[in-house]
This record gives sequence, C-alpha cells and structure tokens, in this order.
Amino acid sequence: MSKIRITRLAEITGFTPATIRFYENTGLLPAASRTSSGHRVYDDSDVDRLRFIARGKHMGLALDEIRELVHSCGDDLGTADLGRVLGTLRTRITEVNERVAELSTFSAQLVSTLWAVRSQHVPGSVSVEPTCREHWARVLSHPHTRRHGDDSITFTFPGGPALVPVLTDLVAHEVGCGAPAVILLRCTGHTTVLEVAAAEATRRLIADLSGESTSVE
Repeated sequence: MSKIRITRLAEITGFTPATIRFYENTGLLPAASRTSSGHRVYDDSDVDRLRFIARGKHMGLALDEIRELVHSCGDDLGTADLGRVLGTLRTRITEVNERVAELSTFSAQLVSTLWAVRSQHVPGSVSVEPTCREHWARVLSHPHTRRHGDDSITFTFPGGPALVPVLTDLVAHEVGCGAPAVILLRCTGHTTVLEVAAAEATRRLIADLSGESTSVE
C-alpha cells in the first residue's frame, strides 16, 4: 500500500480521524510520518495495528492492555514485564479459542435448525435425517471457501489433513443416509477439498448450510 492520508485510513479501519489522532497521542499507534505540507500519512502497518486494536476492543480488552500487547515485541521489555505479557497473551488466547468453539457450536445448531425448518415448510425441499444435518453443520462451521459448478458445489478448507476425520465421518453418514449425491474428497498438504454433485434441491440445502442465502422457489 502506498502512503495514505488520515481520512483514507479512517475509511479503511472504521475509526474516526479524531480517534486515530488520540491513539497516536496515547502511544497505541506510532507517530505518523508527515508530508512536506505537514499532513499525516500512514501505511499497511498502521492499518494492521488499528485492526488489532479493534479486535482487542471487541474482545473486551482495555486500551492499556492493548497498548501493552502492541508494544510487547519491543527490545526494551524487562523480565517482569515479559512474564506479565506472556500471561496476558496466554489468557487471551484461551478466551478467544473458547469463544471460537462456542460460536462454532452455535453456528452448527442454527444451521441444523434451518435445515429442519426448510425441509418441513418449503415446498420441494429435500428431507434430511437429523444426524446427517448435524454432520454437515459440524463440517461447514469450519472456515472454508465454496465454488458452484453446473451440478456441484466444491468446498475448500485450509489447513490440510487435520479436518479429514471430520469429513470422512460426514461421507460415511451420507452413505448411511442413502444421500442422492456423489461426494469426492481430495487432500493436499495445505488444503482439503470436498466436492458434492447432487440435484438442485440438495445443492440449495447445502448452500444454506454454508451460510449462503438462496432463493426459495
């Protein structure tokens, strides 16, 4: 990114120019470079820092705690400060992981409910056995991208083979449910790909499950 003015930085990050200047004055953000005419200019590192601050605030961290964390990689961190910062980081990592797990579980429950409601009340919907719904919800609560083909949907999961046991459980349950679909599973060193070839009604259900809004005909 080339150097940008404070108004553009505000647009990118969602902070007001006044808040950005406040963060500079209080040490949360490094002092900005200046143009020959005295205007503040910023770069990618400032965008990353402000996004970190925003996430920290969203997780309930106080500004003093965020300031300590953003300065924790400095060379002048003393032994006592190091122990405190490491403790804070471990605590916050645990809290974030617990939040992710809770959100993933709730997402799976919501999607399973969506499938149940749609199969009961939307004409032409495919009825799905509850256990199969739960397996789909569990799989697609993981981060993924999707691509639509003429008669298939392809899901790509980052992270390589770690998700394979969950995906193979899904495939086994689909076979057990007698699902009218062809499912292909491919694993590389960095990604796992799940391709599902099925009728349009089934693909609509799967699209709903992955969080995509679909029209009801």
